[in-house]
Amino acid sequence: MRFNDQLINLPSLNHVINRSPLTINPDSFVVEAIVLMNQKICSNYVPSNLNYSLDLNPVNQPLTGCVLVMEGGNLLGIFTEKDVLRLIASGIDLSTVTIAQVMTQPVVTLIQSDSQDIFIALSLLRQHQTHYLPVLDDRGQLQGIITESSLLQAFDLVKMVGVVEGLQQYLQKPKDEFRQVNQHTEIEQIRYQTQNNLKLWVEAQSAEIMQVNQELQLALEELQVVEEELREQNEELAVAHELVELERQRYQDLFEFAPDGYLVTDTAGIIQEANRATAILLAVRQKYLVNKPLSIFIAHQDRQTFNTRLNNSQQEQEWEIYLKPRGGKAFAASIRAAGMYDFEGKQVGWRWLLCDISNRQQPKESLRQANEELEQRVAKRTAELLMSNVLLQQEITERQRTEVVLQQSENLYRQLVESQIDIIIRTNLQGQISFANAVACQTFGCKEDEFCGQSFFQFLHPDDLSEVMEDMAALGSSSYPLTNRQRRAFTVNGIRWFQWNAIAIRNDKGELVEIQAVGRDITEQQAALHERQLGEVTKSDKGFPKIKLLNSSIQYDYPISSPPAPPAYQND
Repeated sequence: MRFNDQLINLPSLNHVINRSPLTINPDSFVVEAIVLMNQKICSNYVPSNLNYSLDLNPVNQPLTGCVLVMEGGNLLGIFTEKDVLRLIASGIDLSTVTIAQVMTQPVVTLIQSDSQDIFIALSLLRQHQTHYLPVLDDRGQLQGIITESSLLQAFDLVKMVGVVEGLQQYLQKPKDEFRQVNQHTEIEQIRYQTQNNLKLWVEAQSAEIMQVNQELQLALEELQVVEEELREQNEELAVAHELVELERQRYQDLFEFAPDGYLVTDTAGIIQEANRATAILLAVRQKYLVNKPLSIFIAHQDRQTFNTRLNNSQQEQEWEIYLKPRGGKAFAASIRAAGMYDFEGKQVGWRWLLCDISNRQQPKESLRQANEELEQRVAKRTAELLMSNVLLQQEITERQRTEVVLQQSENLYRQLVESQIDIIIRTNLQGQISFANAVACQTFGCKEDEFCGQSFFQFLHPDDLSEVMEDMAALGSSSYPLTNRQRRAFTVNGIRWFQWNAIAIRNDKGELVEIQAVGRDITEQQAALHERQLGEVTKSDKGFPKIKLLNSSIQYDYPISSPPAPPAYQND
């Protein structure tokens, strides 16, 4: 054997391709992929060491640690043990996530016809930092997968040693095979350098193999945990399935032993299932009702109505019809139909409820007569109501006219009040103002909204407050108004004299609730009277009347036009 043959006789790309990789559909759940990978680990995983020999049989190759996602012969993506660890760490429910949602794509691939050199495959794995390299043919169809572990197995230590021995044999051949001189030293150097490089490469690959084995072991433990969780979930699902089955059986019993007829048909009215009450109503055994059209049990005169209802798209219908049992007499029945729909909203059948209402037909005539009598009573009562309505309309019209008159009277009263030159004020028993006309607001220098709610006592002269309180008490105990009460008040023009006439406002019980007072400014009259009295005193020769008049005029010592600002007096 020539040295060159021994040196380059390494495995080709075909020898390291795993022709039976794990594949899965993109619609499958992640749990299914984990179970598939876990089953493969349990059957194929064997810890590796550095003393194995080269075995290129695909059946004995180590686990790929990945699943290829295929659809219609096309490679869509790849799902590896690293994806499993990432999903477990994120806490996602693996039973609800599909492979299409978490697979890695696009996938780095190798076209088999491009190269048969395993070093090209190794270069692609290192360049893209991946451990898996799917191999495709020229049409893009999957041929297999190359893994980093299969490449390391191809570079077996025994093979490397064989290469080194072949190099040594090549260097020990007779010198006549070499046509040049002084090459022995160079060849020795090359051999030594080759041995060192191979030793370093094997050590590096051995360390990487150990790390891969550790990662696979960790992934195996995680998959075992997931398998345990899946087992628990399967147990819970089994319990849930048992409960659902018990619930289904309970409803089945309710369906079977219901007192009325229940049955299920397709959209064309062909019976799919019927309970015992239906079999009794139609005089046919349950098993013979299946696949029979329901229309054959409908009385002839009602079949057209039944077919019209059957073709109606209304979700729920109810009507009365005559049923004709086999070999029996037709009887009145009540039918209720409800549509059944699939998940896409398409109608797939009908649910029917059949009730025998023949016993209701006897009192039906009595009900009809009672209905006629009721209609007569209603007609009579309607006529009475119409007459009452006419009278009510007349009364409403009269009230409307009265309201118009009252509105006019109110407007007239308001105009009279507003056009008065006298002060009009209404207070409660505590003296708080509830109404004041425009003249009152102008006299006391307040706006209407500000004036209402204030105490009227603060505008009265302090010396007159006691007499005002006596007047209010007198109004409460008497039914007569108070007239010609002369009192002083603080206005925007100073202290002015007013003549007050007050009346009591009482409620329906006769209780005093408010006091309405009308005040007229008599300051000028009082001043004229004072001047006239002074003139009469001057003409008199006697001094005693003069002293009396002077004493009586002390109340006019306040300036009339510009008094000082009045203090705010509040009656508590």
